[in-house]
Amino acid sequence: MRHNKYLQFIIVVLVVSFWGCTKAHQDSRVGNDKLGPTTRYLAARDSFIYRLQEVQKRKGVVSDSLLDAERIALFQLELKLKDMLKESRFESIGHNNLETLLGFLGFGMMDGMSFRKDSSLQIFYTNKDLFLAYVGNKDSEISLAKIPPDSLAKIFMNAFQADAFVSNFSSVDLGNEDGVQAFGLVGSVSQYMGSFTPQFVYVAVVKGKYVYMAELELSQPIEEISKCRLIWDDAEKEGTTNMTVMEKVFSQYCECYRSELKNTPQFQSLKQQMQSILAYLVGSNSK
Repeated sequence: MRHNKYLQFIIVVLVVSFWGCTKAHQDSRVGNDKLGPTTRYLAARDSFIYRLQEVQKRKGVVSDSLLDAERIALFQLELKLKDMLKESRFESIGHNNLETLLGFLGFGMMDGMSFRKDSSLQIFYTNKDLFLAYVGNKDSEISLAKIPPDSLAKIFMNAFQADAFVSNFSSVDLGNEDGVQAFGLVGSVSQYMGSFTPQFVYVAVVKGKYVYMAELELSQPIEEISKCRLIWDDAEKEGTTNMTVMEKVFSQYCECYRSELKNTPQFQSLKQQMQSILAYLVGSNSK
């Protein structure tokens, strides 16, 4: 039995690895003038996903050998990412941001590298081509100011959250100077809708060929704004459980914060934290 299990692992690994090597060989024959590193990376990623999930569907169960093959595929993709991002601000430190290539929770996160700077600050970075391919933007350049804040919240979610959604409670354009454009967002992270206040600050930066993002968990949640809380309280008095109605109420609740939060003293502190994160992401503040 142990021999058969070992043999099964070898077969799965060989299938995945052989296919990946074959694809890389095909790409190398095309030449760098036709296929750049981003295109080759995406082709390898998609092919690994297809092959692994085909095995997953065919077997009907997730075996140890399949998980081992997935780990090998993720490692091969990480090597490609490190080479692609070696000239970035963070010089390919960290690990592959993809959590799984199988049909599990966490599938489909943004392609790039990530690491945790400390217990509250997580960093993600990628190149512009991978970013544009992920968000489906056919433009050759990125304009953070033109991305709707709600869409930017989804981008942050796909970079940092595998099992929760990010809601936009406030946003601010941090400027576009000296070839650096930046945008900040105050958001909540949750698996459900509720009268909670935002607990996170996000920053996105485009500099040169790279995109950098940060997620900072606040030491204390934002202070509640009573005017906004009334929106939720009034809905609770109605006692509705209709999901469509509750989504509308939550949207109004967030919109209230987007309108009111910038007028509170705490917003200046939030913006200062964004500026500090911005300085770290571009390298003007290494702390």
